[in-house]
Amino acid sequence: AITDIAATTGVGAVKVTGVFANMPKVSGAVFAVGEKLLWDVSAGKFDDSAAVGATGDVMGGAIAWEAGGNGETVCTVLLTPGNSTVS
Repeated sequence: AITDIAATTGVGAVKVTGVFANMPKVSGAVFAVGEKLLWDVSAGKFDDSAAVGATGDVMGGAIAWEAGGNGETVCTVLLTPGNSTVS
């Protein structure tokens, strides 16, 4: 979402492609530039491709724009619409 979307209306502007910095990341996730990332719905964070998706998680909806290291809590991703699968 570009801005907060009110729960009462569910209406708002979103971006579906582009590079986004300071996105939440699972601190133990380690990934290389270009690696497909998993969006962990329950954690609300990106995880590496070795993560096992749970119900509702999204794989391949983003790739790592920069490498992600152990202990880091934010990452930079490129959203890749049309390339994802949902667990």
